[in-house]
Amino acid sequence: MKVYILPGRSVTDPEIEPLQREGIKNIDSRQNRPELADLPFCHVNIALDKHKFELDCMLTIVLALSLLLSFLGANPSFAGPSNQTRASVLFQLATTNSQKPAKRNLALQQIEEAIALDPKNANFYYLKGVLLADNNSDEAIGNLDKALSIEPKNGQAWYKKSEILFLQNKPELALKAADKAMACSQSYIGVRIRPLQKLHRYDEALKESELFLQKFPDNDVIRTLHSDMAKELKRWPIVIKDETALIAMKQNDPKAYSSNLRRRAEAHIAMHQGNKAIADLEKAVQVLPTNMTAHKLLLSLYEKKRDKKNAAREKAILADYERKFNIH
Repeated sequence: MKVYILPGRSVTDPEIEPLQREGIKNIDSRQNRPELADLPFCHVNIALDKHKFELDCMLTIVLALSLLLSFLGANPSFAGPSNQTRASVLFQLATTNSQKPAKRNLALQQIEEAIALDPKNANFYYLKGVLLADNNSDEAIGNLDKALSIEPKNGQAWYKKSEILFLQNKPELALKAADKAMACSQSYIGVRIRPLQKLHRYDEALKESELFLQKFPDNDVIRTLHSDMAKELKRWPIVIKDETALIAMKQNDPKAYSSNLRRRAEAHIAMHQGNKAIADLEKAVQVLPTNMTAHKLLLSLYEKKRDKKNAAREKAILADYERKFNIH
């Protein structure tokens, strides 16, 4: 912004036009300001005179130094960041490092320091529980329980506790924790499926997985569990539908693709659809020749059809495989 000089004061751009309208033509003060004598007529780039500018600079420097000394603790009234602030910073660092396998020990150290500074934060105990889950599940559950004692409606802590209890082969307790997670938020849908399956409550597990798949139809893990539950209940059309969806998902994964073809073939066999089963199994072994389960099913189907040629071929393949890998 350019500044114009009037006798006794300075005038900025927005002020010039109304002054000119008032008939003030010679907006200049050089006759009383020798230091401005060499500047172009009618405008300069410095708003204040030299002495005032230097004074303002000095004041700015003093203020900056005062703030810096205060930050460094030279001012006795400056106490530094609170324990909660320091703990929060450590928590953020630990959260970031927890995603990197090589830095998980560092993350554990950081979250322990955070807990020491602020022992009443449920999220800190939750993260510690997550970090300990793989190597010390009992201690992990202890930390999750601490988180829940502080914040009983911490859904993520209930969710993680359910997962760990399931891996400890405690499906009843895992289901109770899963129920608590669902009570906190419906976003934890799906956490009850595995405990229900383990407890042979297949109808309930099937319904839970159906609810999940309504929201996330492309989740291959839950789709597979849904198929497993339908198989236990001998609901073969559901199995075929699920395996067809999984086959479409796994076209770039030969092992999974072959496995899902074999699983669909088993459902066809259960429904006495031998030709469809053979078509799936032939494709399965074409994609993955080492799928011996598929070869065995093919042998059985060809023998039932009295197809001696294809049955002999499958026998030879299985015999060669057993010889190669010394299987008796």
